[in-house]
Amino acid sequence: MSVSLSPAQSLYHFVVHLFPSYWSTVSHMISLSVISPTVPANIVGEGTVETIEVIENHTTYLVCPADGIPPPSIMWLKDNVPLLDIPYANIRELSNGRQLEMRNVQLGDEGTYRCQATNVAGQKSKSFALKVLGKSLGRLLFP
Repeated sequence: MSVSLSPAQSLYHFVVHLFPSYWSTVSHMISLSVISPTVPANIVGEGTVETIEVIENHTTYLVCPADGIPPPSIMWLKDNVPLLDIPYANIRELSNGRQLEMRNVQLGDEGTYRCQATNVAGQKSKSFALKVLGKSLGRLLFP
């Protein structure tokens, strides 16, 4: 048997010599594809609730350290409602969704935030309990 490869096309040409006659051959072209392995989405601290305290009118960041193969897409939710469904002028996603920046945080921003990482191999999530400290409490803690 002899095998040749056409690298540009990922085509293999197999030639098999049949016995008893060396002159009888079978030839076949096949195409092979390399399939990438998949690794389920993973988040450091998955399944936990991280408490974040921020002083009113300040900025804070929620970090969602997610990975996987292929890289997961990230969706953020507040109190189980996707953030994309409600316009928040003071919130934006950074680093392909792996960070949520919250500027000028107000008491109404308090709640449970969750990042959800999803790829073809699975889904994981991590929650954050955001506590907003009023200005007067913030001055006592950080004069």
